[in-house]
Amino acid sequence: IYLINHCRLNFIEPSPSEKHTFSIMFFKSSVVAAAAALLNTNASVYASAEKSALRKAAHVQQDTFHTPRELQNCAGYDTSRQNTARTQSTVHWTGRSNLDSDTEWLNKNNWQYNYLPGIDRNNKIIIAAGDHVTVNCDATYMNAAVILEMRAGATLTATADLNIGRYLVMKNSASVTQSSGSDMTIGLYLNMLTGTQYSVSDQASLSIGSALYMAYNTKLTVEGDGTSITADSAGTSPIAS
Repeated sequence: IYLINHCRLNFIEPSPSEKHTFSIMFFKSSVVAAAAALLNTNASVYASAEKSALRKAAHVQQDTFHTPRELQNCAGYDTSRQNTARTQSTVHWTGRSNLDSDTEWLNKNNWQYNYLPGIDRNNKIIIAAGDHVTVNCDATYMNAAVILEMRAGATLTATADLNIGRYLVMKNSASVTQSSGSDMTIGLYLNMLTGTQYSVSDQASLSIGSALYMAYNTKLTVEGDGTSITADSAGTSPIAS
């Protein structure tokens, strides 16, 4: 985990009647030592190689709440291979769904070329400045080399699972909000650039394959019972691109 000037790690205490089981798990002792020095709360910092234990903890009470994904007709979205003749390596979010209120990731009409990115090629996905994307239906279909770039002021709200194969780059006040037991899996890096914010709550989990990088004036908030973050390695600071 890399922290540059004026970064914040917030761990919100539950009420006395609630269990205090949210956790941060890193898998290199040097990272654990650095994280332990930064955390002056009752949150637990573990050095462990058992990812399965974390995932069980994150979902221990998942059946006790009613999630937005249960209310949405996720089966209506087509995630089969589409527009396979296209060779574009970069796909932009357009938000041009026929339903004005539908900002769902899985709606192909919200994407450039009416194409769900990452289905059958290695796409760079761009959410432009100020755009808002929701993940209320699991978007775990993407291939292993997908890159997601969120530009200035872009927002992503996830109440369902999202897999990003390679890395997530957040730029200039972009924000991600995870809740409702959702799992965000990032293959390599989460790169939080200046002024960005990431919030994980309500039994959600964030799993990073290599390293979390937090630049100037960024904010990471972890809140609630069973909420968790994992990072597998100290890694090397990703390029701030």
